[in-house]
Amino acid sequence: MKSPGSAPEAPSRWHQLHGEWRSFSGFGTTTSVLSAEESGAGVPVYQNEFWTAKQRAGHSLQEISYRACYKPRLPDSGP
Repeated sequence: MKSPGSAPEAPSRWHQLHGEWRSFSGFGTTTSVLSAEESGAGVPVYQNEFWTAKQRAGHSLQEISYRACYKPRLPDSGP
């Protein structure tokens, strides 16, 4: 508990991030904050364009073939 006349507490890292994400308008649009209800707790959802198209595209080295990773197999029928 704070004593009277003490310095205000520094904002938590979460509050700093929340403020940064809410005020972001790097590509000309402002961030809208929605609330997703998950298990009764309101989870903030930040909606904006945070990456450029080139950043979203990634690099060819980051691509992993979906079909190579998840080959469909039927279960063994057993004896």
